[in-house]
Amino acid sequence: MNNRHFDKIIIGTSILCCIEAIFHFRRGKSVLMIDKQSQIGGAWAPLNLFGLVDVENAIHYFLPEQRALEFLQTKLGLEIVRSRDKYQLFKLPDGSLFKLRYDNSITRALAQFMKASDKVSLFSRVARFLINCASPGPKSFYVAGGSPTMVSKIRQLIAETDIEIMLSTSVKSVLIDSISKKVDVECEKGMYSCCDLLITHGTVLSQIKDTDVSIQITAKFHPRPAFHMLFDDATKSVVKEAVFTTDTTVKYIHDITRMVRDAHLIEGKQKLFVFALHSNVTNHEKLKEELIKKLLWSGMISHSATLRNSQWSDIYLPTLDDEDLKKLASVSQSCIKTLQTENFTNCIGENAERWNTVF
Repeated sequence: MNNRHFDKIIIGTSILCCIEAIFHFRRGKSVLMIDKQSQIGGAWAPLNLFGLVDVENAIHYFLPEQRALEFLQTKLGLEIVRSRDKYQLFKLPDGSLFKLRYDNSITRALAQFMKASDKVSLFSRVARFLINCASPGPKSFYVAGGSPTMVSKIRQLIAETDIEIMLSTSVKSVLIDSISKKVDVECEKGMYSCCDLLITHGTVLSQIKDTDVSIQITAKFHPRPAFHMLFDDATKSVVKEAVFTTDTTVKYIHDITRMVRDAHLIEGKQKLFVFALHSNVTNHEKLKEELIKKLLWSGMISHSATLRNSQWSDIYLPTLDDEDLKKLASVSQSCIKTLQTENFTNCIGENAERWNTVF
């Protein structure tokens, strides 16, 4: 069995993990990345779907973090665009549609008012509404070509390094020797050791054992199902991103037609959507029909649109949170390093100064 040593082993190949790996490689470190998926990108890895290549896999957007946006633009050369056709959708008592632009302070205030718990007094709700009206409206940003563009850029940067990547490889165990400050990582392809293991929110907790310290953290499981639908529809949509305020099925719908490698071949002819569904939604018999009604209701497709294909995806949020990662790092005698990836742009902002030294 192999027993090779690396300066750093990283479990996962998300965009953030890859940036961290490149950082260490450019500082002269040997790096091994291990991922059970068949391609790099983690939660951002694009799909091949309905005969289309490199399709946006889920709903992503960036919350504004200036250091992060500058890093993505100046260091990675990505074009960051503000969401211009994003709307918050409200359903009136008579069932009709009422929509407001997402980046409007009144929109946020109204959404918070409508989502407030019945236990919150009307006075408190009105007071919060007025405060939100006076605050700047929320803004969201994203890469012009979506996650396929980001992952493509990361692939190019990785190809310029000697970072070793093992894909389609599950980690069997991680044994931390806190006394000798060494970590052994076992997977199907062998045993690998390092003095510095990097983990993120997606690491499987049951794999990690410490010879000297008891690690007691409970993994969390949060389903976030997604649904893709492809339509033949030549009409132009006003709404490209829809946020549903109090809907019990759908959280968001994004028109991702433009976020496909060969988008120019289908734009103006077809429309591709991804839905973010609430955690309790299942792939039941009437779901497809219900989602089509919401697209029609929001004006994202025309009544002449024809469904060409659809696909359900079981997606789960990472099982560890920021506090879990801090606890793991604290009990490992510096053998474990963590990258807090729960918020994409916050993570980049917190690490940009360090990463900027080599990018």
